[in-house]
Amino acid sequence: MAKEWQKAIDKAGFDAGDLDSAWDALAHRKRFLPKRGLLGGAPNLDRLLKQSFHPDQACVARVIKYGRARELIFNYRSKFTRPWLTPAARRKYGYQVRVRGNDELSIVTVL
Repeated sequence: MAKEWQKAIDKAGFDAGDLDSAWDALAHRKRFLPKRGLLGGAPNLDRLLKQSFHPDQACVARVIKYGRARELIFNYRSKFTRPWLTPAARRKYGYQVRVRGNDELSIVTVL
């Protein structure tokens, strides 16, 4: 697909480095769109990618137990982070928790 994209850019005559114009003109052409799924892959790949966007409960539990986490930092509140945000869980396992606010771009932390 990269070669096809380059041919289309060369044919259209965009100035070198004019990525915005190239993207606007070419990104929505049917031949450059994925055939199916998020990345043009199998539906199973889509499912796996969607799962990877959420903290895995078993993984977080291992970090708390074996990593002796003192603080958990989450990018957002969701049904996947909710169990770790409760005061009962924090007391039981002895950690603090921070969640990025909706108006924050990121969370600054010192390691």
